Amino acid sequence: MMPPRPARTALLVFCFVFGAIGVATSPPAALICWCLLGLLVGVCGWLGAGELPAGVLAGPAPSGMRCAAVAAGATVTICLTIEGLVTVVGAAAATAVVFGVVVTWAYWRARLASAARRAPVRTIRRSAPVPALPAAASMSTAELCVAWQRSYVALQKADEAATWHEVVRRRQEYLDELEHRNRDGFARWLASGARAGGDPQRYLTAGG
Repeated sequence: MMPPRPARTALLVFCFVFGAIGVATSPPAALICWCLLGLLVGVCGWLGAGELPAGVLAGPAPSGMRCAAVAAGATVTICLTIEGLVTVVGAAAATAVVFGVVVTWAYWRARLASAARRAPVRTIRRSAPVPALPAAASMSTAELCVAWQRSYVALQKADEAATWHEVVRRRQEYLDELEHRNRDGFARWLASGARAGGDPQRYLTAGG
């Protein structure tokens, strides 16, 4: 989550002003060093783009090039901002300012994490009922194939653990019964790439 807009605006203005001072007052050798450091950090960001732990980013993981560009740009900007800050207020005051910014950011992140832990978890329940699934032994092979397909729909609608496990148990019962009635046809169906909601009936007939 991003900081509030006023805080982001103030930080951008702060970095722009003191970064410009840093560019104006830094010797060419220092500017080259900052750019090389930014390039090095950018390469590290590119290499580690896919290694970010889950939950660090709210959206999808960025590409390697985007990580590299952001890391490099942030590194150079921070270095130039600190250089400009030291030039204007001195090393001691600049250290205090940077320390204050870091502490404020850490405090803000800790408050967000605490609020997220206290937030109530909403459980979304599906209103669609789960259809009743008959026993395998009471059906013909054609009815059993239809029941197998319907059980897949029931599995998607199950919103409670007990119901989900009951549907899984019933589906296993259907599979066992199909294999018992026609082992060769059942094997042909599996070899064809049987899908969880597919119809195995044509493989269980004499000409399948």
